Amino acid sequence: MDYSRTNYIMFAGRLILAYNEILFPSYKWLLKELEKAEAKPDHFMQLLNDVIELKSAESIELLYNSITGFHNWYTSEEHWTVRFMIDSQLNWLDSMVPVLDL
Repeated sequence: MDYSRTNYIMFAGRLILAYNEILFPSYKWLLKELEKAEAKPDHFMQLLNDVIELKSAESIELLYNSITGFHNWYTSEEHWTVRFMIDSQLNWLDSMVPVLDL
Protein backbone atom coordinates (compact mmCIF):
# COMPACT_ATOMS: atom_id res chain seq x y z
CA MET A 1 0.00 0.00 0.00
CA ASP A 2 2.85 2.41 0.67
CA TYR A 3 3.98 1.95 -2.93
CA SER A 4 0.51 2.87 -4.22
CA ARG A 5 0.23 5.91 -1.97
CA THR A 6 3.68 7.10 -3.04
CA ASN A 7 2.76 6.82 -6.72
CA TYR A 8 -0.51 8.58 -6.02
CA ILE A 9 1.32 11.49 -4.42
CA MET A 10 3.84 11.59 -7.27
CA PHE A 11 1.07 11.79 -9.84
CA ALA A 12 -0.85 14.46 -7.91
CA GLY A 13 2.34 16.47 -7.49
CA ARG A 14 3.27 16.15 -11.14
CA LEU A 15 -0.16 17.45 -12.15
CA ILE A 16 0.38 20.59 -10.07
CA LEU A 17 3.93 21.03 -11.36
CA ALA A 18 2.73 20.67 -14.95
CA TYR A 19 -0.03 23.20 -14.32
CA ASN A 20 2.58 25.65 -12.98
CA GLU A 21 5.01 24.74 -15.79
CA ILE A 22 7.69 23.72 -13.29
CA LEU A 23 10.22 20.99 -13.95
CA PHE A 24 11.97 19.19 -11.12
CA PRO A 25 15.33 17.43 -11.39
CA SER A 26 14.48 14.29 -9.38
CA TYR A 27 11.94 12.74 -7.06
CA LYS A 28 13.89 14.04 -4.07
CA TRP A 29 13.03 17.59 -5.17
CA LEU A 30 9.31 17.07 -5.74
CA LEU A 31 8.12 18.51 -2.41
CA LYS A 32 10.52 21.45 -2.55
CA GLU A 33 9.33 22.39 -6.03
CA LEU A 34 5.69 21.94 -5.02
CA GLU A 35 6.18 24.28 -2.07
CA LYS A 36 7.42 26.96 -4.50
CA ALA A 37 4.49 26.49 -6.90
CA GLU A 38 2.24 29.53 -6.82
CA ALA A 39 -0.94 27.85 -8.02
CA LYS A 40 -2.02 24.78 -6.09
CA PRO A 41 -5.06 23.63 -4.11
CA ASP A 42 -5.55 25.01 -0.61
CA HIS A 43 -3.59 23.05 2.02
CA PHE A 44 -2.09 20.91 -0.75
CA MET A 45 1.15 20.12 1.07
CA GLN A 46 -0.76 19.00 4.16
CA LEU A 47 -3.05 16.83 2.04
CA LEU A 48 0.00 15.11 0.51
CA ASN A 49 1.46 14.54 3.95
CA ASP A 50 -1.83 13.17 5.27
CA VAL A 51 -1.95 10.48 2.57
CA ILE A 52 1.40 9.13 3.79
CA GLU A 53 0.96 9.70 7.52
CA LEU A 54 -2.70 8.81 8.05
CA LYS A 55 -2.83 5.98 5.51
CA SER A 56 -6.58 6.32 5.24
CA ALA A 57 -9.08 6.18 2.42
CA GLU A 58 -10.43 9.53 3.60
CA SER A 59 -7.05 11.27 3.16
CA ILE A 60 -6.73 9.84 -0.35
CA GLU A 61 -10.22 10.99 -1.26
CA LEU A 62 -9.54 14.49 0.13
CA LEU A 63 -6.39 14.80 -2.00
CA TYR A 64 -8.28 13.56 -5.04
CA ASN A 65 -11.09 16.07 -4.49
CA SER A 66 -8.61 18.91 -4.05
CA ILE A 67 -6.95 18.07 -7.37
CA THR A 68 -10.17 17.62 -9.33
CA GLY A 69 -11.65 20.80 -7.85
CA PHE A 70 -8.53 22.83 -8.58
CA HIS A 71 -8.63 22.70 -12.38
CA ASN A 72 -10.89 21.34 -15.09
CA TRP A 73 -8.76 18.30 -15.96
CA TYR A 74 -10.02 15.48 -18.14
CA THR A 75 -13.21 14.30 -16.48
CA SER A 76 -14.69 10.86 -16.42
CA GLU A 77 -17.94 9.39 -15.21
CA GLU A 78 -15.97 6.61 -13.52
CA HIS A 79 -14.74 6.77 -9.95
CA TRP A 80 -10.97 7.31 -9.72
CA THR A 81 -10.47 3.75 -8.47
CA VAL A 82 -11.98 2.33 -11.65
CA ARG A 83 -9.88 4.64 -13.82
CA PHE A 84 -6.75 3.60 -11.90
CA MET A 85 -7.53 -0.08 -12.43
CA ILE A 86 -8.06 0.43 -16.16
CA ASP A 87 -4.92 2.56 -16.55
CA SER A 88 -2.63 0.53 -14.30
CA GLN A 89 -3.88 -3.02 -14.14
CA LEU A 90 -5.67 -3.65 -17.43
CA ASN A 91 -3.52 -1.53 -19.72
CA TRP A 92 -1.98 -4.61 -21.32
CA LEU A 93 -5.35 -5.32 -22.98
CA ASP A 94 -5.13 -2.15 -25.06
CA SER A 95 -1.33 -1.89 -25.07
CA MET A 96 -1.52 1.56 -23.44
CA VAL A 97 1.52 2.88 -21.61
CA PRO A 98 0.84 3.45 -17.88
CA VAL A 99 1.11 7.02 -16.62
CA LEU A 100 3.89 5.95 -14.26
CA ASP A 101 6.00 4.85 -17.22
CA LEU A 102 5.76 8.20 -19.02
